[in-house]
Amino acid sequence: MGNEPVSPEQLMRREELREYLSGLGYPLTRGTFAQLCSPARGEGPRVWGYWGRSPVYRASDGLEWAKGRVRQRKYSIHPQKDEEAHAP
Repeated sequence: MGNEPVSPEQLMRREELREYLSGLGYPLTRGTFAQLCSPARGEGPRVWGYWGRSPVYRASDGLEWAKGRVRQRKYSIHPQKDEEAHAP
């Protein structure tokens, strides 16, 4: 994708969108993004349409999706222990 500006309406294939989002600071590996976008998981950005058999995404939908995945708190596999540590 390089450093050229992207229109919010620009259509991208999955790998192009992954590179675009990674360039904006949302690091995604190919494998993770492919898993999230798979129809079985359905956790990826909204598909705008299809070019042949390939899904295409709007840049703005991908960015909105990435922003929505940002958490304010660190992920923990032991949330009760973390809450107890911060209790007065």
